[in-house]
Amino acid sequence: MACRFCHREGASCGGSDLDISILLDAVSKMHDLGFAKFKLMGGEPMLYPDLPKVVRALRSRIGNSDLSMISNGTADASRYEELLSVGMDRINISIHGWTPAFFSLNTGCQSAICDKIRNTVVTLSEKRLIGKLNYVVQRDANESDFFELLDFAGEKGLAVDALNLLDSEGFVRSAVKRYSMEEIERLIRSRYVVRDTLEVQNRDSLPSRMLKLTNGASVNLKVSELHAECVFDGCAKCKARASCVEGIKAIRLTPDGIVQPCLVRSDNVHDLKRGGSVDEIAAYLKAL
Repeated sequence: MACRFCHREGASCGGSDLDISILLDAVSKMHDLGFAKFKLMGGEPMLYPDLPKVVRALRSRIGNSDLSMISNGTADASRYEELLSVGMDRINISIHGWTPAFFSLNTGCQSAICDKIRNTVVTLSEKRLIGKLNYVVQRDANESDFFELLDFAGEKGLAVDALNLLDSEGFVRSAVKRYSMEEIERLIRSRYVVRDTLEVQNRDSLPSRMLKLTNGASVNLKVSELHAECVFDGCAKCKARASCVEGIKAIRLTPDGIVQPCLVRSDNVHDLKRGGSVDEIAAYLKAL
């Protein structure tokens, strides 16, 4: 896919991947340092060969820590079921278009792929195997598509993470316009009746608001952005702080071995090829 807003979790295209054993060792060391939640992201993790073997290896190294994945839903439902059977705790599906017309516009892919994704999501939802659906709401572009997804989520009793664009550092094409999270909430309330509103505090993520709709869907909205939270000591003096509009707290480990604390900077990363011991990783994290 060539989604209009993709930031590839900070990874560069065409880089040289490290041997998977080195990456697994790094995960083990991060677990030893106290990391308790691990997530496979992309790109698309389902493209990795023999992913079930990797999931088994991860589970053996992180014990009972949380292990999840974000996928675009293009694989057969049976492959996701296999991952859940070998150690994955949950799978979240990023929906890049729920109707064929917008899906093709947003991703550059044929509409038949949208049909395949919908079939996979239906199958997994009927078996209660989806953690949540992720959806990026774009101004004057996909509001009706978003509503159709919320209608489906209501029928299946699913949770949807409604996201806005990360518009810093040239991640998105100029034609794509951004909503604030407050505007997305107003958009939802203009169409649906909210039965209940829950304020959610999570030490591993940013504060959020859960809207329980009368149609059966739940919609999660971040009510803060990373620049307001000062996750690391260095955030207070960071010159790029105003551009840090992520909705999650995360340390990313890219396929080429880069440990990266945020998307808007490349001068505060740690390269495992230059030092991958527990002490070196711990010293790097402490310095942040």
